[in-house]
Amino acid sequence: MSQQLALEHRSHDPKQSVRESGVRIVRRVLCCDIGRGNKFQSEEGVRMKRIRTCNLRFVDDSLKKWFYKLGYFIAGHSTYFVVIPVLVAICLTTGIQNYRYEEDAEYLFAPVNAKAKHDRALIQSYFKTNYSYFQLDRYTKKGRLGRVLVTAKDEGEVLRTTVFDEVLRLDAEIRNLTVQYEDRIYTYEDLCAQFDYKCIDNSVLQMSDVMDRIENGTVEVMFPVFVHPDTFAAIETAAGLGGVVLNKGDGESIVNSSKAVGLVYLIRDSNIWEDTSILESLFSSELSALFSSELSALFSSELSALFSSELSALFSSELTGGYFPLFPTPITSEGNLLRRRGYMWEKKFLQLMTNFESDEIDVFYFASRTIEEELEKNTDTISGEFTITIFIMVSFSVITCMMSDWVRSKPLVGLLGVISSVIATLAAFGLVMYLGMPFIGINMAAPFLILDNSYPPILTSIRGGAVDLPPQLTLAPVPFLFM
Repeated sequence: MSQQLALEHRSHDPKQSVRESGVRIVRRVLCCDIGRGNKFQSEEGVRMKRIRTCNLRFVDDSLKKWFYKLGYFIAGHSTYFVVIPVLVAICLTTGIQNYRYEEDAEYLFAPVNAKAKHDRALIQSYFKTNYSYFQLDRYTKKGRLGRVLVTAKDEGEVLRTTVFDEVLRLDAEIRNLTVQYEDRIYTYEDLCAQFDYKCIDNSVLQMSDVMDRIENGTVEVMFPVFVHPDTFAAIETAAGLGGVVLNKGDGESIVNSSKAVGLVYLIRDSNIWEDTSILESLFSSELSALFSSELSALFSSELSALFSSELSALFSSELTGGYFPLFPTPITSEGNLLRRRGYMWEKKFLQLMTNFESDEIDVFYFASRTIEEELEKNTDTISGEFTITIFIMVSFSVITCMMSDWVRSKPLVGLLGVISSVIATLAAFGLVMYLGMPFIGINMAAPFLILDNSYPPILTSIRGGAVDLPPQLTLAPVPFLFM
């Protein structure tokens, strides 16, 4: 009876209960529980198994011990760990003012050291794209463009007057697109890729002049090149017509029918003087001849040749470093301006094609930023439902932290868990934006991922912890629950 009374007295002693609970927690954290092994195993095998298990759990137990001490220290100095992180987070969040959104699909998804990038750079170093004397076989850059595919609405022949009239109307609307940049209006002719100072045109549209004769069979369309019967211009039907059915006769390929018309609109990606190798060869030779003639009258032939080569090399490096003497604007800066204008033109192009309507033709289109547009639409879709998602997340966090026992119920802890996740996300984004990193759409999921990792320890500490423990012993096991 006396032993039973002693046990009851000990069980009702609050200090003893707290002490025993703390000891149990420490044992659960630090204990290396090694199984005794199967009774059929040899003693040597059991001993080696225990050694291997202890070695494997040494790191895990060490981390648990360190995190336990960290949680204990945080609980004893809660003011510092509330005020200081909030102040640091506020300072880091100011980095969001350097917000720069990145939507280039190649930058986002292609490896940095991809072989395709290296090979393309090598090709571009030998076959430079000059947009003032544009040649399609040198087109390796990812430039701005708009590509259109036109089919008849009845899925029939496109070599008809009614269809080509609509194609001409579409072409006129595209060429009439204008963009405003820095108080100036730019037309398609200002931005297009050129050859001999003329925009690269879609030669297939010249067939509209003789479309009535093509329909009645007076004029036959040849493939792959059709010579205009009036102007004798060469029209590349292989590039402009699709779904072609040929009727071979008399050794020549005659187009019997065609199901589609293809149009392409190329936008300059840099200025006329982008090919620095042309500048270097042009001006270095001119300067060398100039300096040679001037210096030969003052110095000997050896000295004049030396000075001439040195001065021409100096001036060539200045010229090809980005400046042309007649235009004070740097070449690289002008190239960036053209890219921005091309970007704006593509946006106008996509808007036009989206809203284009016709009773005769169906239009399919593609631009260099089509993939970026689709990624942006995905981001906008997420942003539209972001408010509802946050409301559901906050409600779920608060409700799951509530219990029928009002002493153990902690709804504000769930709310603070959401707030801490948002603060951590903003601080992290602000820091990386200070470091110059761009923002991408998939980052919108970061708060939910952070909350997913922080929420289980919150629930464990609320529902699994003892209510009679001091704050230090309640919070101490929480940090290593994140592991």
